[in-house]
Amino acid sequence: MPNKMVLLGIAVLSVVIIVAGVSWTVIDIYSQPKVTAPSSTPPQSTTSESAPLITPEPSNSSSSNNNGTSIYLTPDQIRDLAMTSLATSHPETAPLVANLTWSGGFVDSGSTDNETYLYYSSGWQISLECPIPNPMTYTVTGTYNSDTMFVAFTGVYQQTGAFTITSYSEQTTTPTPQTPEPT
Repeated sequence: MPNKMVLLGIAVLSVVIIVAGVSWTVIDIYSQPKVTAPSSTPPQSTTSESAPLITPEPSNSSSSNNNGTSIYLTPDQIRDLAMTSLATSHPETAPLVANLTWSGGFVDSGSTDNETYLYYSSGWQISLECPIPNPMTYTVTGTYNSDTMFVAFTGVYQQTGAFTITSYSEQTTTPTPQTPEPT
């Protein structure tokens, strides 16, 4: 039977690890960039811009290395990171990416070289593609389409945790008023 001091030491160490994990999660949540309402600046079109490094909360399906060498995220987490980066880099899109509920996921494209994931939500279509068997780089393509706005972007996620928007464009249109027909 183990010594009571050894059991006490293991119990104390377990509590310290749990408290540290909870503290790290709380710190990570509050260190995320805040998404603000769009400004009154005119729409812009840019290419090859780098969004700030955003590291999502750790979960059971991702493991991160604190020295920044690799961060393994699920396709759902990469999609969410892309949308957060888009709202951060282009504040006019913030209302379009708030409170989205996604459907979709893995799509069997028949390719043995790439995996493809398609997601849909409230006017958005997001596509993720990554090489098999070593998905170190994901290409993310997104479009938003409504009666008054069209947004398209492309970005690249690398397993170092960096997401870079490589192209962005938007178009706004004014809907034409419907005139009632004479009776």
